[in-house]
Amino acid sequence: MSNNIQIATWSDLTTDPTPEQTVLHLLDELEGGRDAYDILAVQRAYRQSVESTLPAELSLRGSDFYGPPSQHHGYTALNLHHSALDEAMWGPFEGHDDDAFRGDHHFQQIAAPYRITPATTRLLYATWPTLAGEESVEVTVRAALSVYGRTHVEALADSGRYDFETLGRAVSGGFGSDEDVTEVAAAYRQSITDALPDGYELEENLLYGPYPRREVDHKTLHKALIKKAVNLDEVIAAHLGTPPRELWSADQVAEAIGASSTDSARRTLSRWDVKAADYRPHPNSGRAQALYDAAQVRAAHATRPGRGARTDRQA
Repeated sequence: MSNNIQIATWSDLTTDPTPEQTVLHLLDELEGGRDAYDILAVQRAYRQSVESTLPAELSLRGSDFYGPPSQHHGYTALNLHHSALDEAMWGPFEGHDDDAFRGDHHFQQIAAPYRITPATTRLLYATWPTLAGEESVEVTVRAALSVYGRTHVEALADSGRYDFETLGRAVSGGFGSDEDVTEVAAAYRQSITDALPDGYELEENLLYGPYPRREVDHKTLHKALIKKAVNLDEVIAAHLGTPPRELWSADQVAEAIGASSTDSARRTLSRWDVKAADYRPHPNSGRAQALYDAAQVRAAHATRPGRGARTDRQA
């Protein structure tokens, strides 16, 4: 699979640039048109159908098909795999003499479960990859556990719950068992759902919302409701039974050390060699702001030159 090459784009095989655009055109041809269906759910189901039907050596990434290069002189990889791609996109050949009917019948079967009825109360609004840019909540949590392990080794050791081998993995970025990932992911999903407005819910890696559909900007939703409302480090800390690090903004540092301004506080931290421990969106502007480990700031402040022994004046 690592030697696979791009063998075709979606637009090489259709008049549409993406699978999602093809779904819109196919829905327009069904009774009621696209407004009669949960569009995002149909688009997701159609893509999954194509991906699952492709032979093991082929894959669909975005709007591009990948596969092994041709080993046959005079034949391109697309020539060799065209039939398999066609069947994945438009359904099995068996039992259908008419290609147009084959494709229509295949798509109707995919779309049917997502037709809107009088009983419909919710629709698919987004997937986790759309919201967070990662494949699943579990992938996000595993990465966060790795970072948490590296930055909280002392707290993990002080908890007395972990042996030297586990702490060693934490130092090297390998912290977090499969069980930890599963349990933290479940707690994280629930925390996100609790932070969402009424009518919204995160199930597995799918965000559902109310019907009729409301206009939602996915980036705004991710920043406002997930990044700001739910702190994954706090979810991890609650699961592990270890206190999360206390992080201070430059404003809080300035107040704690008696600096005249945030700029003065940052210069002082630089002299003390205290670096930012994390970067998170500012609650008002949304821009990334540096956050500092409060314990490090306190320790540096307590041992600063000019306090106690004047180490800055010693030869």
